[in-house]
Order: sequence, then C-alpha cells, then structure tokens
Amino acid sequence: MSNTLTGEATITVQAKATLSASYAGTNRVVRADETFGRVQEWAHGQSSALLKANALFAEVRDAIGLVKPAKTTELQLFRGRLPPFACGRPTREEMGPPPNGCAASGRYNGPGESALYLSSIPDGVRRELPFSEGQLWIQSFIVQTDNLRVADFSAPDISSRHLLNCVLWFAELAGAQGHPSIIFSQFIASIVSKTFDAMVVPGVRGDESIQYSNVVIFKPIGVWQQWLSLKHPVLL
Repeated sequence: MSNTLTGEATITVQAKATLSASYAGTNRVVRADETFGRVQEWAHGQSSALLKANALFAEVRDAIGLVKPAKTTELQLFRGRLPPFACGRPTREEMGPPPNGCAASGRYNGPGESALYLSSIPDGVRRELPFSEGQLWIQSFIVQTDNLRVADFSAPDISSRHLLNCVLWFAELAGAQGHPSIIFSQFIASIVSKTFDAMVVPGVRGDESIQYSNVVIFKPIGVWQQWLSLKHPVLL
C-alpha cells in the first residue's frame, strides 16, 4: 500500500474551551492537551533508538498490552495488486504478501519485513492505491482468527484510552507533511507485534462518504495461503 498521505487534520475548539483535533480520513478525534503534546514531541523522533529511549515507550507498551484481543472468529478481507504477473492474469497464489527480504517499507512494516495488508472493503483497496497505473486486481481472503491475537484499534472504546488514542493519531498520519515520518508508525507496529499477531486500524484514506478498516497481519509467511478465498482474482 502507498505511503503517501494527503489530507489535513483539523483542530477545533469545542464546548468548555476543550481543544480537540479530528481527521476525517480515519474519523479519529483526540483531545489536544498535555498528553497529546508529549506524544507529538515523542513521535517526531528520527530513529527507533530515540523512540525507545523516551519514557513514553514503556507507557505506550503497557497501554498496548492492556488491549483485549478482538473476539471475531472470521474476517472477509481484500488485497489488491498491480501487474506484472507471470502469465498476464494473476493467480490466487500471486496475491499474497512479498517474501521476507523483498518487502518494501510500509506504514506498519520496515524494509524487508513481510506483512499482509488487507482491507475490509474493495473500495478501501482502491483508495490505498489511488495513483497507481495499470490494471488493479483484487483477491478476497477469509481470515480465520481463532488462533490469532488481533488488536482492534478501530474499535470505539479506543477513544477513551487517551494516551493510546493520541499514539494512533500520529501513527495514522505518519508520512503526511508536517507529521511524523513512518519511522514512528513502524515503531508502534513493532510494539504491537510483540503481543499481537495482527491489528485492525482505520483506513487513512476514508472520508465523510465512506469509512473502512485495514488489517495488518505480522509474519504472514507460511500461513497466508490458508486464508485465500476459492474465488480467483478479479479486476477492480
């Protein structure tokens, strides 16, 4: 999925002079208070070493550890890919994640680290690859989550966990002009992957007309084939 992110977060003053920030892409709202400021300063660290050395690292690690795994047992999801393919039309087996060592750097994975990015709806796939040229093919996946620990960071109750909500705010805006680099979102994903096998995050390219979620599965090599739908890839 593309790392380029467009769109702006807005800051507004609500009732009782509460300063809040909102981003239509993810529908996430945060209070722009002292905690927000601490996370903002931390998130602009330019290396994993600097981020880990900050006292907020332990606080965020503990906050993530308290998130209860999602109770869903099955997720129907979608992944898109662009040519080239071996025989022109892609096979189901060509629609998986890149192998370790070949993966490009992404919002929630470092260079060479394979991760399986899936979207909750086909239009989410289209939005994640908005400037791509060529034919966009889509494959459906049926992910059985019985044996997976999944952190759902798109759940409504996350907004009540202020520190974690602020962290996710900056992770989701990472890479956009004026916001932290994707070093921060990759660092947060590395913390999550120590406790969970996958995470659900709001799609950053949503808007007022449509919202969607992305599912990021860490270390999918050797298991992703079992989630392939029997349906073959189709043009989106």
